[in-house]
Amino acid sequence: AAETRDFRTFTPASFEGLDALIHLAGESIFGLWTPAKKHRIRESRLEVTARLVDCLGRMDPFQRPKALISGSARLATARGQRV
Repeated sequence: AAETRDFRTFTPASFEGLDALIHLAGESIFGLWTPAKKHRIRESRLEVTARLVDCLGRMDPFQRPKALISGSARLATARGQRV
């Protein structure tokens, strides 16, 4: 069964028994893309992903999920600039 977990409270024990971990967290991409918004989008993805990898790395290899799927948005502006 799918669950939503708060990244601020997870520990390696949070992931025991899972077959796979799907990470879709981060600042919403909707809204005006100001420099501050772009910073929040980037940092939110880096922070949570780093915490997940750290927790998974501290787990017994036989207890950790066999797959980590991490999704994020990669957009281009009308002028082709990556954001």
